[in-house]
Amino acid sequence: INAVFVQVRPSADELYPSKLVPWSNVLTGTQGKDPGYDPLAFMIEEAHKRGMEFHAWFNPFRASTGSSTAGFASNHVAKAHPDWIINFDSKLYINPGIPNARQAVINEVMEVVNNYNIDGVHLDDYFYPYGESATKKFNDDATYKQYNATTIANKGDWRRSNINDFVKKLGQSIDAVKPAVSYGV
Repeated sequence: INAVFVQVRPSADELYPSKLVPWSNVLTGTQGKDPGYDPLAFMIEEAHKRGMEFHAWFNPFRASTGSSTAGFASNHVAKAHPDWIINFDSKLYINPGIPNARQAVINEVMEVVNNYNIDGVHLDDYFYPYGESATKKFNDDATYKQYNATTIANKGDWRRSNINDFVKKLGQSIDAVKPAVSYGV
């Protein structure tokens, strides 16, 4: 084994002490509860000690695998910015059509890039949800109207443009700070 990939952002929460988002509930059972150490620093140190690269894996726009915000820390995006959240198929998503939401995710990823000796940043393809149908819609019509400044005629093309913009800006941000860090989706 020459590299480990670890999901450090499961559902708009983190496996490291963050100034931007809460601790993940996977660490203690309670979102926002400090486990008493820095799991990310520990994992990076142990990987590097063994001659392995450490790659941080992020779910950029998944806010929750359920639809309830009960148990969320007050600084979880679904509570701090409920206007950025879309409930689709009983899951909560951060709306990638909102420029400030995209930038917030970039800032959160860059918090790791700036503060940890990681070897890579990788994104899960959890952008816009799969499985839309005539009766099951990702409700971003208002966002499409509000933020479609370039008047892209097709919502699918507009969504792809949002993700392309996000991926490009994040890549540029990483490269500006640590050009040796691998980056992929």
